[in-house]
Amino acid sequence: MNLRQMQVFHAIMTHGSVTDAARALDVAQPSVSAVLKHAEQTLGAKLFARIGGRLVPTPEAEMLFPEVQRIYAQLDRIELFARDLRTGGSGRLALIGNPTLVSNLVPPAIARFRDAYPTARIRLQTAVFSGEMADRVIRREFDLGLGYGPNQDLHSGTEVIGRSRIGVALQCSHRLAHRKRIAARDLAEEALITFGAGSPIRLLAEAVFADAGCELRPAIEASFSAAGCALARQGAGLAIVDMLVAREVAGDDLVLIPLDTDRRAEFRLIHPENRAPSVLAETFAAMLRDAAQAHEKAFP
Repeated sequence: MNLRQMQVFHAIMTHGSVTDAARALDVAQPSVSAVLKHAEQTLGAKLFARIGGRLVPTPEAEMLFPEVQRIYAQLDRIELFARDLRTGGSGRLALIGNPTLVSNLVPPAIARFRDAYPTARIRLQTAVFSGEMADRVIRREFDLGLGYGPNQDLHSGTEVIGRSRIGVALQCSHRLAHRKRIAARDLAEEALITFGAGSPIRLLAEAVFADAGCELRPAIEASFSAAGCALARQGAGLAIVDMLVAREVAGDDLVLIPLDTDRRAEFRLIHPENRAPSVLAETFAAMLRDAAQAHEKAFP
């Protein structure tokens, strides 16, 4: 029996007549009768007999029905699974990203995502280097990566989803704390805290200093914005960080002032170049774009 024949047989067994089966299947009654006749020819056995004006299943039909019901149960499970694929209802999302971006851009996106897909499972991991993120996305360990630009991996695609100023975190009592902008030359004699050589924010800061005709000479190198700001809070120096951390670190004892430059840090979404995104990944990427745009509007 093919699937159509099983559908007709199941409908007649369930509803008790060809007329009611046709109504349930939303087809013409002659079509149901023709499919049933062909099914009986294929099986070489009569499935229904008309007794007293009623359609009565034969013993062969009674034996066949449980097998068809089992197949129908499997079809129902496939339909549920297909619906989940369409809606992302029970899927998984894996994201790897820069610690600063994960701490500040990702939480509002995940909050929205959880409202839309409350049963979806989320895996979230941090990595400092964009090369590592790209490699792990390419290997399909993660659906998406989120890092600072530019992209240097030829085997992954990236998309700029937002930009941010860089700024200086310093104690409120510092001589520069009243400024609306701080120029690179203002920092020539200061103990500076920044990221390790080659990191995106460090490279951007070096370019800003070069634009001003001076050289960035950090006193302390830190791996994370939060660590740099904690050091600045204690008076160990002035931290050059992404303005993305402004809401997270600013307080009564610490201010974050933009550097006076037109240069911006880029937020990049990393995805495998030759693989279509899942519904979940596509949806979450859109929510990350919204979060990045909201930050850009807050700190233009």
